[in-house]
Amino acid sequence: MRWTWVVVGGVAALLFVAAVDALRSSESETVRPTAVGSTTTKNEASPPATASTAENEASLSAWQEIERAGNEWARLFAAGDRHWPAPGTCQYMTQPGCERISCERVGARPIENCTRPSWAFRKSFADATVTAIVIKGRQAAARFSNGETVEFTEIGVSGSYWIHKVGGNAGRKLFANEPG
Repeated sequence: MRWTWVVVGGVAALLFVAAVDALRSSESETVRPTAVGSTTTKNEASPPATASTAENEASLSAWQEIERAGNEWARLFAAGDRHWPAPGTCQYMTQPGCERISCERVGARPIENCTRPSWAFRKSFADATVTAIVIKGRQAAARFSNGETVEFTEIGVSGSYWIHKVGGNAGRKLFANEPG
């Protein structure tokens, strides 16, 4: 009898979590639409006047998503100790991006010839904020006030942008072909 209540409670908890997740997922899909195949740039300004209203709205929400995620990620990336970024850094990153930061694949398997970002590089993001954004289709880049760029990629159809590459030439190609 006691096990019956444990099983019933477990099933009820799973149903509750599934319902909350479904509601949260449907909200994010309607709140963050993006224009596929558009190229937009933002340097502390609103979307280009030549773009359609739908593209402007989609670009603006994508810019807001990238700016919010980039600023929060930078704070976490700079925090932590000398060896590891603060917990939660990877919530703004794709799995391959996070693996490159920790030099470990899922299951704690080390990545050969991988070098973690230096403490000095990570600390340069402590007070850094997003200053410019370029969006080209499903790829985007953000330039931070410390001069570094980070590459984002759009995940799924929800319009969420996650950090995919950090350091080196990450995102610089997208800024190199900026219009105007």
